[in-house]
Amino acid sequence: RIEQLASLLDEANVLSRERERIVDRLHQDNQQLRAGEIWQAVAPLFRDLIRLYDDLKQTGKRYAERAEADVKDVAADFSSFCDAVEDMLYRHGVERYEAQEGSPFNSKEQKALGVVPTHNAGFDRAIARVVRAGFRTDAKIVRILEAEVFRFTPDAVPDESTKAEDERAVSADQATEEKGQ
Repeated sequence: RIEQLASLLDEANVLSRERERIVDRLHQDNQQLRAGEIWQAVAPLFRDLIRLYDDLKQTGKRYAERAEADVKDVAADFSSFCDAVEDMLYRHGVERYEAQEGSPFNSKEQKALGVVPTHNAGFDRAIARVVRAGFRTDAKIVRILEAEVFRFTPDAVPDESTKAEDERAVSADQATEEKGQ
């Protein structure tokens, strides 16, 4: 009987070691598959970034060869690079989103970075100025839009900058209403 139990125990140990070896191999296969999937997901982004790197390097050389750089050319190049990055993000499922000046502040999609006092109650909690665009996928916000927000202050004496902000918001608000009609 003891011999029989010893034989069964040896057999159970062999099966246990075999099961452990199979689990280790499956884990290793799983890790390799995951690494391959991750590479497939990020490789196109790497290629896009390398193209952007090449463009930046070439533009830097072009400016280095010039005696003087025209500010408008520099601004156009930077705008082009922003467009290239936006295109890259779009190819990977990330879209830029904006907000119109004068539109209502939405704390789910926007972050208030500062407050701009206004004497116009109609602009209370409206976007005064977009500081940074937001970016989102279908499922979630990658970076929340950052903006300055009007805050109604009845005692506020409007200075020239506040008047300009109010006028710009009124113009944006009117343009939005005209589009809706």
